[in-house]
Amino acid sequence: MARWTILPDNQFLHHTLPIELKVSPSGGIVNLLVTMKLDKGFDLTALAPQKWIMTLPNRSWSASSCTGEYVPDMKLKIEVPSGPPGLAEMVYIDYKLYLCCNDSSCMARKVRLPIRVLQKAGASTNVTHHWKHLLGLKGLSSSSVNLS
Repeated sequence: MARWTILPDNQFLHHTLPIELKVSPSGGIVNLLVTMKLDKGFDLTALAPQKWIMTLPNRSWSASSCTGEYVPDMKLKIEVPSGPPGLAEMVYIDYKLYLCCNDSSCMARKVRLPIRVLQKAGASTNVTHHWKHLLGLKGLSSSSVNLS
């Protein structure tokens, strides 16, 4: 029978610098593909809840989904209301994942992905963006590509 070691939560919250997405002051749609892969040697803890939640700035914003189970590639559609040019609002996607390493140690990892949505004159009403992440023992690495 495998023996598991629970690692402490000292570096419990991992986060990236915010990405900035520019949307027209008349509002629009942000199509966001979020990829959250696990580094080699990591697996999800069997039977543990693997969740994510998205926090929007206020009730005038909406999204295709604001909570769910972890999937490596997640597509989200965020509806941004109209606002004055220069208005910047924050959207947060938070993951809580329970991971096990090949060496039988287990840990909880909480990850925050901040998104700054800036309403800018001349920006598109339809923005598509792919944000990639790799979660491992040493933390989180990210890359970002604007597809619109």
